[in-house]
Amino acid sequence: MKWYVINTKPFKEVLVEKLLSEIKIEVYNPKIISNGRIKSFFPCYIFSKFSAEKHYRLIKYTRGVRKILENEYGPIPLDERIIQEIKSREENGFIVIKKRIIPPKVGEKVEILEGPFKGFQGIFEKEMSGSERVAVLLKVVNYQARLFIEKNKLTKVD
Repeated sequence: MKWYVINTKPFKEVLVEKLLSEIKIEVYNPKIISNGRIKSFFPCYIFSKFSAEKHYRLIKYTRGVRKILENEYGPIPLDERIIQEIKSREENGFIVIKKRIIPPKVGEKVEILEGPFKGFQGIFEKEMSGSERVAVLLKVVNYQARLFIEKNKLTKVD
C-alpha cells in the first residue's frame, strides 16, 4: 500500500474523504483555518493510501473524484516522507504556517506570501511612510511593475 494523490472536483475533498473512509481506505486531507473557516490545504487534492492493483478503479470512479495523478505507467506513488512532513506541520489537526517575517532591506529579493501575487518574487523597493504597506518591484514576463502590498505578506528570499 502506497500513498497517491487524488484530484477531486471543486469543493469535493470532504465528500471524497468521507466516501473512501467509509470503505476503509486511508485518506489524508490536510486542513487549514483561514479567515475563521476550515478549508482544505490543497484545494481539489487529497492523499490516499491504497493498493493500486486492488483499489484503482474503485477510487477512480468514486463520486467527486476527477482523477488519480498518474503517468503512462499508472498512478504515481508518493514517498511516505512527504505525508509525514505535511503532518508534522499540524497543530490540533490543522496545518500551521509559520511566517518568517524578516524585514527586508532595499534591493533585497522578496517573495509574496498571500493574495493574487502569492509565490511571485520581486525586489524590495521601499517602505511607505506611516503605513504597513511597502513597494515591491515585481518582475513578470520581462516587464517590471511596482506593487504596493502589506509588509506582513512578504518574506525575504535567501
